[in-house]
Amino acid sequence: MDWIKAFFECSIAQIWVALIERLESDIHEYNEMSRGHSALQVSKDERIVISRTRDKPPYDSPWASVERQGNYLLLCAGRSAHSADIDEIRLLPFLNADGECRLKRGSNELELWQVSRLILEPLLVRR
Repeated sequence: MDWIKAFFECSIAQIWVALIERLESDIHEYNEMSRGHSALQVSKDERIVISRTRDKPPYDSPWASVERQGNYLLLCAGRSAHSADIDEIRLLPFLNADGECRLKRGSNELELWQVSRLILEPLLVRR
């Protein structure tokens, strides 16, 4: 195994790009499958912010954001744009014992699809 190559491919910059691609793909698939009944919207700049669109009350929706912070990703999520109650999760890229790039949340290893689920699933649940 070329662990040096794997180490560089597991950089925060590489993970950031891969996660954005995964999120955009999952959001596109969700929006297609929901057939206009509900849609996720995305805005990107230094961070990516995702929320669910609503055409009926309540208009306020849960949201999530992801941004790079030094050597980790910071995930923030809220039930409402008007709520001060915000959850924060730090995700740290690392190579596991098998040389696979993962994101660490506490002692848990997460693959990109699991991180996408962690971010998006609270937005998909109808409230």
